[in-house]
Amino acid sequence: MQKVIAELPPKQVINFLLQHFKNTNLQKPGNFQQNGTDFGFKSNEDFWKVLLRERNTAFKSLILEGFRIVDWFPRTPGLYHTEDAFRARMDAKHYLREEKGIKFYNPHGKFHMIERGVGSVRFKPVTVENQECLLCTATSDNYCHSGIPLAIPDRLVSKIDFDDYKLYFNIIGKVKFLPNFLENHLYT
Repeated sequence: MQKVIAELPPKQVINFLLQHFKNTNLQKPGNFQQNGTDFGFKSNEDFWKVLLRERNTAFKSLILEGFRIVDWFPRTPGLYHTEDAFRARMDAKHYLREEKGIKFYNPHGKFHMIERGVGSVRFKPVTVENQECLLCTATSDNYCHSGIPLAIPDRLVSKIDFDDYKLYFNIIGKVKFLPNFLENHLYT
């Protein structure tokens, strides 16, 4: 079943998300004009490839097609999709162990994984632009750490069943920077 979250007027969505998306240490500054090119994405990877490659992604409109919404937030948004992170995760495989049919990383391997983009956190609701919001993630692959951060107003959060893994959404919004108060928490 596919749902569309579109209860906010377009101008409010633009202003709301403008304060939200800031890929700490990954978002490149650019020309922040309101009438930028629209993007459409069907996967986390496609979104991050564009965001990490392009200089002028902030404030651009986008649609995320067929994404799950989870109530966790990537520990380091976007880091998972960098070349350095990929290499570190490959290095972590040297620390993969198996006991009684269960595979796990020893502490060195876990360190490589966490330092290179694997992991998520759960925040209490926060106030963004005078609205109570829950920081969540849109994900195409069911993994929060590789997903796209969202700030969802409280009045819309109540319409999402986070336990229903069959719900997929089309999400319309703008690429925005994270609020300043989150930068220290997500600094990589």
